[in-house]
Amino acid sequence: MSDELEVMERILEELKPKRCLEWGAGGSTLYFPRNHEFIELWLSLEHDKEWYEKLKSKVPTNVELVLAKNVEEYILYPVHKGKFNFIFVDGKWRLLCMYVASKILDENGVCLLHDSSRPQYRPAINFFPYCKKLTEGTGKSDGLHAFWNGDPPINLKKL
Repeated sequence: MSDELEVMERILEELKPKRCLEWGAGGSTLYFPRNHEFIELWLSLEHDKEWYEKLKSKVPTNVELVLAKNVEEYILYPVHKGKFNFIFVDGKWRLLCMYVASKILDENGVCLLHDSSRPQYRPAINFFPYCKKLTEGTGKSDGLHAFWNGDPPINLKKL
């Protein structure tokens, strides 16, 4: 199990989120909702029609997989869906998604940014009052940062 996957597992097990949002469908869309009974909704937004078609028949019943028709829908679709306890940003237009995430993350929730070691994602730190690096990256890929809005919802120091 990779460091990033292990950290995500620990966060999900401690946080026990019911409502999760993911920008960028993939392995996490299939794995996490299927393996964590406390997840009632895993909303996953995808921009690539071919990838969406490959995934749609494989997703668990607690996943709402949405193919966005354009950039605006991809970024703004979750705004009217209420607050989320856990958000995973791992798709296109990550900075815009992080800004929206800062507005729809529950006060006791955690947002994770994947590939956070990439320099173009550094401005995301300005969207949330709190941030912690969880895993290192290469500068081109990998790296995981956690963001939250209030008191730490879980003990992030032990991660």
